[in-house]
Amino acid sequence: METGWGRMFDGVNKHEIVIDGEANTALRFTLDYEDDATFFKNIITHFGENIIDADDAQIINYVVKNKIYEINNHLNTMYFENFSNQIKKENEL
Repeated sequence: METGWGRMFDGVNKHEIVIDGEANTALRFTLDYEDDATFFKNIITHFGENIIDADDAQIINYVVKNKIYEINNHLNTMYFENFSNQIKKENEL
C-alpha cells in the first residue's frame, strides 16, 4: 500500500515485505498521531518483555484477533488527506 513515503526513496533499492494471508487495509503500523502511540502502547503492554522476541505474525495476529486496529485505523483517511494537501502545496511552488 502506498504510504506517501515511497517518493522519498526514489533510486534506492527497496525490499518488499510479504505477509501471508489477505491484505488488511485496516491495519496501521505507523506513528504519526497520538492514537498511533496508544495503538503501539497496547501492543507493547500486551507482549511485555516478550515484545523483543515477538515476530511480525504474532503481533499482527494479536492486533487482528483483538481488533486493536480499531484504536487508530480511523486515521488512515486523515493521513492521506493531509498527505494529498501537502503534495498540492508542493506542486504550487
